[in-house]
Amino acid sequence: MVTSSPSSKTIRVTEGAINGFLRQQLATKTASSGSRNEGSVQDFRINLRGDRIHIYVAFMVSAREMTLEVEGKLTSKNGLIQFDPDDGRLGSLPIPQSMLQAALQKMTQIPEASRSLVLPNGVKGIHVDDGQLVIERE
Repeated sequence: MVTSSPSSKTIRVTEGAINGFLRQQLATKTASSGSRNEGSVQDFRINLRGDRIHIYVAFMVSAREMTLEVEGKLTSKNGLIQFDPDDGRLGSLPIPQSMLQAALQKMTQIPEASRSLVLPNGVKGIHVDDGQLVIERE
């Protein structure tokens, strides 16, 4: 569910609304590209807990499904989305926080990835609060 009033500068989006959108996008992509290709995402969902986001992704590697789970804080600063991970697992193996930070740093140096972190026009900020995604409009 998405809540906002016409005069409000804040939009609150529930976990269910986000996961519904993600399922729809994944189904569209899977239908057009095939579901069992190397690296293809099989499942993608989030959980919003308090001020934290937990991301779950299942994908294909060498004809096997692997999972990646990452948890942390989602915020924004200077017009960019920021994710500060503090817990992660690849399958059942824990990922050290230093590796999570290093991977995120490398990802932000890829031009396509860094462009996807720019807040859209009209959006002042984004964060998780009380188990909902909060989007602040300008």
